[in-house]
Amino acid sequence: MSYALHLSTVIAIYALLACSLNLTAGFLGLISICQAAFFGLGAYTAALLLRGTTNEAVFVAAICFLVGWAAGVALSTALFRLREDYFAIASFAFQAVATAAFFNLYPVTGGAPGIAGIEPLRFCGISLASAARSSTSLAVVVGALWLIQRALLRSPAARVLAAIREDEVSVLAAGLDPNRYRVALFAAGAGLAAMAGAFYASYMTFIDPTPFGFDESLLILCCVVLGGSGTSAGPIFGAVALVCLPEALRFAGFPSAVAANLRQIVFGTALVAIIILRPTGFQRADRGRN
Repeated sequence: MSYALHLSTVIAIYALLACSLNLTAGFLGLISICQAAFFGLGAYTAALLLRGTTNEAVFVAAICFLVGWAAGVALSTALFRLREDYFAIASFAFQAVATAAFFNLYPVTGGAPGIAGIEPLRFCGISLASAARSSTSLAVVVGALWLIQRALLRSPAARVLAAIREDEVSVLAAGLDPNRYRVALFAAGAGLAAMAGAFYASYMTFIDPTPFGFDESLLILCCVVLGGSGTSAGPIFGAVALVCLPEALRFAGFPSAVAANLRQIVFGTALVAIIILRPTGFQRADRGRN
């Protein structure tokens, strides 16, 4: 039972991360490879708050969201001068800089050894230390975000976002500023990723730079693409699949000497098969009806 609750908490964290990236990659069609950097920024911010200031969940989550949002606004000012492949490369460069900072800013991040002894979040005096309470609170956040994205896809703004993604000239001709929408969604996604970092730091009670690198950003992007970018529920399905599949392979009974390598091979083969069979992801990208 404890294993299932732990797994559900991890799924909820990745679902929140995937939904945060969906705002940029799905709604705007811009491939960002730096979501783990905002994830780490929120985790370290929360760790510092939880170790010496407060552990009130709403306050810590709000501060982490604002820190991620501010970083997203600052970064988007430079990144949105670029498009398509160049945008992706620039976002990867930011991810590399952030990873180096997490490893080398020892007085703040603790460097490679990380930060231990992080206090769990509390909501109205109730500790969220247990997996059951953490997964429940995260499920509420993910559910609220799903409803918001669903409402956005059904709103008139969805047509503006589709126009920005497909034909920016038409948006400019209508007298609208595409960058205003881009900055708003990118910053909101960065803030949500930072908020996921707060829940992660609280639940794990220990953080180091390892979970906030390029591999993690790539995994979050895979959750969005596999589930169906630009849909409301797709990123959540993608997070469930990419968290559960490697765990399921642990029980496949592979010989211990080659188990790790075989799991990697089977996992990679399964991903390729899914992409071939479902190139648009689990959820059909039918905006306005998701």
